[in-house]
Amino acid sequence: MKKITKRLCVAVSVLSVAAGSMAVNVPIVAPAGITWAADSQSVNVNGVEWKYSVSSDKSLCAVALKNTYGELPAQVTVPSEVNGIKVTAVAAYAFAYCSNIESVVIPDSVTIIGSSAFRGCTDLKSVELSENVKEIQQYAFEECSNLEEISLGNEIEKIGKYAFYGCNSLESVTIPQKVTVIDEETFGGCTSMKSVTFPEGLQSIGEFAFYNSELSTEIPEGTFDVASNAFSDKSDVKYKSGCHIEDGVLVGVEAGITDLVIPEGVTEIKKYVFYNN
Repeated sequence: MKKITKRLCVAVSVLSVAAGSMAVNVPIVAPAGITWAADSQSVNVNGVEWKYSVSSDKSLCAVALKNTYGELPAQVTVPSEVNGIKVTAVAAYAFAYCSNIESVVIPDSVTIIGSSAFRGCTDLKSVELSENVKEIQQYAFEECSNLEEISLGNEIEKIGKYAFYGCNSLESVTIPQKVTVIDEETFGGCTSMKSVTFPEGLQSIGEFAFYNSELSTEIPEGTFDVASNAFSDKSDVKYKSGCHIEDGVLVGVEAGITDLVIPEGVTEIKKYVFYNN
């Protein structure tokens, strides 16, 4: 029930989706002070029909497929401009549930990937992200079960919760240096995930962030908060000095812990950390 409730809230508050088509009402969660023009417009680029919306101050232009059903190409390139306006965002639900799309190229003009932009694209295997992307919003690639690899550019500062939840084919990821927070369940349910490289400036890892993954990784020195159950299933996690280990962070590790070294810099270990091991 918890997950269903969240999905309904997102669908209602961010975008109206009906009969397989998408209507861009609020194209992305925009920065403070940015509002969207009332009407979206349509355009054909290289044989693909798109909808786009422009912010009132013309600083943002978000695009989405006009229809997310019917005959769609397996390989899609997001346009870098529409009608002379630079595309800066992939809209919320832009490709949601387009099950036949296998690869997407996102141009360097794009800086934001909207909420649920590629959610449920079960055939999607590769995404060529813009080097200038700064934000991947919540649920952006949720349930992309065949996504095998994605290169996160160095300019990314924020990755939203559930952004890669259920990406079962994703085996490794490098978190960009500018990311300081990994939100709740960002990579939850990524059952094939084997390795993660964390940035040195990482400050916190949210609840269930890598839940149900068989990771072998090392938490960087100075990561202050590792939330409860962040690595609760079959993971081999090494903590460097300066870490603050939250309640229950190792609860339920099915294989059991046979060897654990706690470095001198760890200042606090809270309750239930080793429960059931």
